[in-house]
Amino acid sequence: MNRFTHIKEPLEKEEGGYTENSALTKLQAYDMLVDFAKDPKTIAAKMMPHIERLRQLPLKRVKGGFFSKYGYSVEQVDRLIEELDAQLMDALKGK
Repeated sequence: MNRFTHIKEPLEKEEGGYTENSALTKLQAYDMLVDFAKDPKTIAAKMMPHIERLRQLPLKRVKGGFFSKYGYSVEQVDRLIEELDAQLMDALKGK
C-alpha cells in the first residue's frame, strides 16, 4: 500500500541515507500540500509561508557506527522533493 497520493514509486534504502522519520515527514507534508494547492479555493499567498517552512525542514541522515545504518536513498528523496515542489508550484499558478 502506498501512503502517498503523488508518489508512485517505492522508497529505496541505502547505507547512510536519510532517516525514516525526517524523509517521511517531509514527503508526507509535500504530498498533503500538493492536494491543498489543487483545491480551487486555495489562496496561494496564504500557502507560501507554509511552503517556505517546509522547504527549510531539515533532512537528517542516519548515524553510522560499528554496524552499517540504512536510511532512505538521498538521491531518490531529493528528486521526489523537487518533483513535488514543482507540482505544488504548478498547482498554485494563477491563484
